[in-house]
Amino acid sequence: MLRFATMSLRAPVYIVGAGCAHPERELTSVDLADRVPGLPAGWSEQHLGMTSRHVLGIDESVNDLTIAALSTALEHAHLTGDDLDMVLCGNVFPEQVVPASASFVARSINPDVIAFDVKAACASFIYALATSTALLDGRGLRRAAVCSGEHPTAYADYSDSRSCVFFGDAAGAVVVTTDEPARGAFEIVDIELNGDHEFPERVFVPRHGYFRSDGRYSFSQVCRLGSAAIRELFDRNDVDPDAIVGLAMHQASQHINDSVSEAIGVPVDRHWHNFEWAGNQSAAGVATAFASGWTRHRDVLRDGDHVLLAAVGGGYTGAAALLRWKM
Repeated sequence: MLRFATMSLRAPVYIVGAGCAHPERELTSVDLADRVPGLPAGWSEQHLGMTSRHVLGIDESVNDLTIAALSTALEHAHLTGDDLDMVLCGNVFPEQVVPASASFVARSINPDVIAFDVKAACASFIYALATSTALLDGRGLRRAAVCSGEHPTAYADYSDSRSCVFFGDAAGAVVVTTDEPARGAFEIVDIELNGDHEFPERVFVPRHGYFRSDGRYSFSQVCRLGSAAIRELFDRNDVDPDAIVGLAMHQASQHINDSVSEAIGVPVDRHWHNFEWAGNQSAAGVATAFASGWTRHRDVLRDGDHVLLAAVGGGYTGAAALLRWKM
């Protein structure tokens, strides 16, 4: 039986800004087919829906990419780093083991904030969002940055197509606050977390090793846990799938996203996605899809519109967040 963790908010919490950043260097599916042994030409496009990814160079840091994403989010929110009380980073593939990625981000924007990382595989961004929401809710802290900066290509084996074909590097960030927004913002209505940890080794990155995954089993877990978390949000908040105007999911592949979309009844044309050119960005994929989707749709959002965030990570960790647009 699935275990669910439900957020019970005593006061409204809002997302007032979002931003994302991608490396300039592009790695196309054609490049991969030429480089990776045994990878057929056109496989990535046909099976994943991915034509390209963006990857960090050997002299580039994902921490810098995260700082760039947060700078955009702060500008979008009309705030500065001095306005923040906390910085949380939800990530899987950081630049370093110690210290927390959030420490480098904090040094850049406000060295005096509370700063720490949250790790729940590819659901880390939503878990960090849930953590920030709980800490802001009635504890005297008003504003937080929630970031995800991911460098999965550093852990990909380019001699094994099962390890490397998915990944792109990226960073995304949002600014959350308990302050009543002065302009359009997303209210965090509800967050649902779940998990199934019977076979955590099915997605595994060993020390000094490369990414390995049981793709078939992972596919079933993503569909099961992701759909279950979203349905819980629908039922508890009396929201119909037709009310969802945007769905930003973990950017794993088109096939996975289409399967979850069918299971929950939200049409695929309402997806906010970027996997086709940015690849699987691990936990950052939800954040970048949301940030870029908000930018694209800001002029057509209407008061009361609902947007969903959803992700499932190895372990397995499931998460979904229901947002409501407030003018």
